[in-house]
Amino acid sequence: RFVEDLTTYIGQKLTFRITRYEPRNLVLSRRVLVEEEKAKIATETRKTLEPGLVVRGKIVGFKPFGAFVDIGGMEGMLHVSELGYSRVEKPEDVLSMGQEVDVVVLKVEQTVEKGRTVDRVSLSLKALATDPWRDAVAMFKEGQRLKGKVTRLMAFGAFVEIAPGIEGLVHISELGTGRRINHPKEVVSPAQEVEATILRIDVPERKIALSLATAEGGTTEEVAEATKAQPGAKFGTFGDLLQKLKR
Repeated sequence: RFVEDLTTYIGQKLTFRITRYEPRNLVLSRRVLVEEEKAKIATETRKTLEPGLVVRGKIVGFKPFGAFVDIGGMEGMLHVSELGYSRVEKPEDVLSMGQEVDVVVLKVEQTVEKGRTVDRVSLSLKALATDPWRDAVAMFKEGQRLKGKVTRLMAFGAFVEIAPGIEGLVHISELGTGRRINHPKEVVSPAQEVEATILRIDVPERKIALSLATAEGGTTEEVAEATKAQPGAKFGTFGDLLQKLKR
């Protein structure tokens, strides 16, 4: 890899290979030796790699879509979606250069690039973490009022993280403004702390319906009861909820 500050090598004793000899001029290369050594290590590493294997590596680079991890003479890709169950915008937010991490090998593939065979290794940190949805039934119940943080906005509603790795959807009709809005950004913004009511929980589908509104004259338990749907039914709108409560 390119080194910007060569002063870090001052005073160090290194081994080089002469790549060109001219009278009064020698061209040396450290890179050739390093790459040869890495190739030897990579050959041994490749023999042991298989999906499900846990390996230790070091973070050696970042891209918007993930981090590169040196796992022993070769690099694997730790995609941003495999950094954990919580949403991560940039890998640098949770990792640092040179950090050592334990990762799970998800997939090992070989592709041909520019006439040579290249190994592509997919890695995961998330595979070593506990799935937060496993305890969702014990943690949450319909009608429960809780606090969360808005993580992202879509035209149809706002996603709110109510626990690490668990997001619920506040449909645009459940933002509780009492007026028609065209986009959730008119009411909430990313990173905003909000208080919401759980309307419905679907653990198998990993979906939680939330509401920032409360029905007139109704408790949060009544709100949840009014929005319970039969198996396979869709989440209703807040207008439907009010009609049910008035009956």
